[in-house]
Amino acid sequence: MRNEYPRPDFKRDSFVSLNGTWEFCFDDYNVGHKEKWFVKHDFDKKIEVPFSFETKLSGIHDTTYHDHVWYHNKLKDIKLSDNHLFILHFEGVDYYSEVYINGYLIKDHYGSNAGFQVDITNYLVEGENDLVVYCFDPSKDRSIPRGKQDWELEGHAIWYTRTTGIYKSVWLEQVDKKYIKNFFVRTKLDRYCISYDVEVSEPNGTLEIIVYDGNDSVKNSFKVTKKKNTYEFCLPNDFVNDRIWTLQRPFLFDINLILKDDYGNVVDKVNSYLGIREVKTENGKVLLNGLPIYQKLVLNQGYYVDGNLTAPTVEDMEKDIDDMIAMGFNGCRIHQKTEDPLFLYLCDKKGFLVWQECAENYGYSNLNQRRMINEWIDIVKNNYNHPSIICYTPLNESWGVEGIPYSDEIQNYAMSLYYTIKSLDPTRLVISNDGWEQCKTDLITVHNYSHGREDEVEKYEFFTKALSTRENILRFENINRYIINPGFIDENQPIILSEFGGVALTKDTGKKAWGYTSSNDEEKYVDDLKRIYKAIQKSKCIVGICYTQLTDVEQEVNGLMTFDRKFKVDPKIIKSINDMLKID
Repeated sequence: MRNEYPRPDFKRDSFVSLNGTWEFCFDDYNVGHKEKWFVKHDFDKKIEVPFSFETKLSGIHDTTYHDHVWYHNKLKDIKLSDNHLFILHFEGVDYYSEVYINGYLIKDHYGSNAGFQVDITNYLVEGENDLVVYCFDPSKDRSIPRGKQDWELEGHAIWYTRTTGIYKSVWLEQVDKKYIKNFFVRTKLDRYCISYDVEVSEPNGTLEIIVYDGNDSVKNSFKVTKKKNTYEFCLPNDFVNDRIWTLQRPFLFDINLILKDDYGNVVDKVNSYLGIREVKTENGKVLLNGLPIYQKLVLNQGYYVDGNLTAPTVEDMEKDIDDMIAMGFNGCRIHQKTEDPLFLYLCDKKGFLVWQECAENYGYSNLNQRRMINEWIDIVKNNYNHPSIICYTPLNESWGVEGIPYSDEIQNYAMSLYYTIKSLDPTRLVISNDGWEQCKTDLITVHNYSHGREDEVEKYEFFTKALSTRENILRFENINRYIINPGFIDENQPIILSEFGGVALTKDTGKKAWGYTSSNDEEKYVDDLKRIYKAIQKSKCIVGICYTQLTDVEQEVNGLMTFDRKFKVDPKIIKSINDMLKID
């Protein structure tokens, strides 16, 4: 059972995990509202939260279509107080959800990519309380953000088993009526200046921000005059002592945010951490703390055999990161999902870069625009304090924005996503449309799987030439798509080959096995990888890559590891291949 504190970047000393066994039922005829299941119902199943009913770890493991589902749990031993509130947190629910306390609807929420919370205090009674959650996730609707979740009954090609309902942690916190609602931290290398945007529930009292390095501390106190305040201070040079967040030494300072009332009493305390780093681009390169880096990323779908989009344990997340590092990667591109905050914390701790995406939809409309913009606002807020995240990717391969090269309206939508994210978080890079057909963007990214088989010499030579120079990479003919849309210009952004490879090792795979190209034994597989990397090595302008992909996922068998996380070849061999790529 997943009982760890769900958000290490915003941690209180006490909480109640609601992960575990809940009552559950399908509502295939959609009668639950009419029959008031939120008041009383005989739930006929048990489910292990936070695993969706499609997974083995849920205890149900039913992968057929069930669009309407209901959950029930008891909140026990509730002790009410005039001075305290109860905040209920959901880290991820797919797709539409309603939350009921003792038969009262207190919250509805659209979107699976970001968590939400709700104050349930006014609906509670002393002792035992009923918590009911209704979820609606239309299995075949391609217009909602669904990412890699298949609309067909069984997974096909690059789409996989669906995830319905609660799939991330649920927990309850009791807080004072005067409490810290959230905060966002920005860091600057210049004089080690720190900026905290802090939101509190009531505009009074004092906020202390204490920075620890393991031995010493720096404390700053500020008067709270508004619900939303910005506090700025600089850390002394001799305190920081060059301990900034780098790939080689990802130093994290511990942080305490302590809220006191007007009488000096502590009413709330949040524990967090801080990594001092800056990300920017310059002269066609990506700079981390002013130094150029060659990003060696691997595409990480974040699916697990028994948990689908939900990692079985924190140890499984950590093993994934350690395995990627062992293969010589310095980061990953989280593909078509938002990752667990615990995964991001481990990346922060280990100095492992992250590109953050979200589950996308497959159709353009005004409604879908609003859905995606709203979700990205929440995604940025949820992930703001993780130094490992250096890039956001709101769109991928023109999914949901087909026709973007020829439509001012769709281009304006893509740019609205770019500028919305940049306005919320100017500290990170944003890719407008990863792979091709890009508008305003901080990186020019290219997807190219056209390396061909070993015997397709002409195809490989074309692939090598297509990557060789900036001019060649931007040519329409290479992938029969615009890299930069008409009307936009090359601004000398860094060029990243953000999808390539996808080679399947096909021995011991089933009939449905799928990959871009394939090799049938380990030696040929390694030779194929070296052949592809050599073409990239010859490029005069590529400053980063993202290999497809970390693991096999269901029928897609082009991972460097099997779906159950076994290396297909010695990770030292993969590392030696990655070591071929260096920044000039």
